[in-house]
Amino acid sequence: MKALLVEPKYRTKYPNLALMKISTKLKSEGHEVEYFKGMKPRTLEDSINGGYDQIYITSLFTYDSEITLDTINYYKNTYPQAKIFVGGVFASLNPEIIEKRTGIKPFIGYSKELDLLPPDYSLIKTDSKWDDFSYVFTSRGCVNHCPYCAVPQIEPDLWINPNWKTAIDLEKPNVMISDNNLTSQPMEHFIEVMDFIKENELKVIFDNGWDCRSFNEDHLKHIQGVKFYRGGLRFAFDNMSQEGHIQRTIKMCIEGGIAKGKILVYVLFNYMDTPLEAEYRMRTAIELGAVSYPQRYVPLDQMNRKPNYVGKYWTEQLVSTFRFFYLMHGYNRKMNFTQYLESPKRERDKGLLELFQKHKWRAPSAEAEK
Repeated sequence: MKALLVEPKYRTKYPNLALMKISTKLKSEGHEVEYFKGMKPRTLEDSINGGYDQIYITSLFTYDSEITLDTINYYKNTYPQAKIFVGGVFASLNPEIIEKRTGIKPFIGYSKELDLLPPDYSLIKTDSKWDDFSYVFTSRGCVNHCPYCAVPQIEPDLWINPNWKTAIDLEKPNVMISDNNLTSQPMEHFIEVMDFIKENELKVIFDNGWDCRSFNEDHLKHIQGVKFYRGGLRFAFDNMSQEGHIQRTIKMCIEGGIAKGKILVYVLFNYMDTPLEAEYRMRTAIELGAVSYPQRYVPLDQMNRKPNYVGKYWTEQLVSTFRFFYLMHGYNRKMNFTQYLESPKRERDKGLLELFQKHKWRAPSAEAEK
């Protein structure tokens, strides 16, 4: 059997872990496997040899839905004899759209059978630093069910992968661990992951933010000695329920010997927050010494990149200017967003400053600060 593994031509910098695992499975069964990003033209050789028996198409963000749907329909029409399988994030969140627009019923969620397999790192080459990484989920699921997050729909249950170590190629110096909430897993598993990283002298990025509310002295003890990639230790300050906890956690890490530049804080904005509240959370992370990342909220059912969703207290111009300012990490350590809008060079943003300051937000309560 001959199989084609396809990634639609949306913007992404990492190799696709699911396709690499599918490749491992198919090759172990003796099948011929090929990878292509985008729409592969049908060749004369395809016509002579019959093309592909199976085509696997992955999906990512819902706002890239049209690229994904066009890709599925292209392969359906170009290789009509092939059996087509579709999965991934968009497919799991909006399966009815894919079925309606393509006639293909997608796979929903993730496969434990695939998770147990090591990735085929020979399948995809990005010709970038990301080729020097291994990619792994050591566990699945999250105890939190945040309304803005896709994890509860895709990974509804907590699960530890007993084979997670086989996903790591020890010839590669770096590893990206994408667990959605490693700090919500049992401490025994957390310790096992940290010990493995240290014993094999790997440099790590924990791609999804840890929960500062559950981070404690035991966690700190076992991350000491871990080699973090820049910004590789990640937390989140997504809303004010994390107030007090994020300060405690970052201070604990820095006092425990973790370099400030290794700590990154995701800050969700443009959701239910006012601009002033988002500014407070951004400034808090920066003033504590961490790298802050402005994470624009996008609804899980947004099907296109534009028009963008804009929160109740925001405008598109305010959202884009706020994000632009806070992505300039060196610049935003010299001033806050108000000072930026007040600077002579931003004369055209006077109306934006008034809008930014218009909506108040409640000050952190004394109870929260405890």
